Amino acid sequence: MKLVKADLHDLNATQMVAKGEHVVEQMTGNANFLTPSPTLASVTTAIDVLRIANAEAEGGAHAAIDARDLALVTVRDLLTALCAYVNFTSGTDLAVAITSGFEPVREPAPIALEAPVNMRAMYADGYAGCVDTKWRHVAGATIYHVFVGEGDPAAAKFTLAGASTRARLRVSGLERGKVYSFYVVALGAAGVGPASEIVTNRAA
Repeated sequence: MKLVKADLHDLNATQMVAKGEHVVEQMTGNANFLTPSPTLASVTTAIDVLRIANAEAEGGAHAAIDARDLALVTVRDLLTALCAYVNFTSGTDLAVAITSGFEPVREPAPIALEAPVNMRAMYADGYAGCVDTKWRHVAGATIYHVFVGEGDPAAAKFTLAGASTRARLRVSGLERGKVYSFYVVALGAAGVGPASEIVTNRAA
C-alpha cells in the first residue's frame, strides 16, 4: 500500500540535497525502520557527491554540469527506492510511514455526484417489452442504477431495473403496451447521488 510518496522529479540539485538530508535525519535511529534499503550510509554518500557536484557545476563547465546531473539521478533513484522500502515496511500504518520524512500521499477528494439530467424514456421500437432509457453522463460516476415503477409516478412503487456503466440502459421484461415510470441515480467514490427526474413511456 502506498502511504507516502517520494515526489522528487521536479526538484533541482539543491532541493534534492535538502530533501535527502531531511529523510536521512528522520530515519536515522528510527525504530520503525531498522534495516533501510538502500542503506542510509549509501544515501548520505550520494547526497555528499551531489552537493559537491552542484557547487562545481556553478562554474558552467559542461563536464561539471553532466556530473551534477548524473549525481542528481543517483540520489533520486536511491530516495525513490527508500520510499518504496518505507511503504512496504509500514504496511497500512500512515502514522509510521510519515516518521520517515517522506510526504503522505494525498488522495483527491471524491467528486460530489449530481443528479443525472436529460433523463429520457424512449419507445424501443422492435424490442417487445422494452423501454430505452438515456441521460447525460455525471462527472465522478462509475455506474448508474435505473429504477422502474408501473403507472402513475406519484403512486408507483419503484424497483431496481438494472445497472449500467454507460449513460443509457435498455429496460426489458416489461409488459407490452403498459405505461412505466423511470428514474436513475449515479454511484461513485462519493457514494450515491440524487435521483434524476422521473420520466414515463409505454413499453414496446
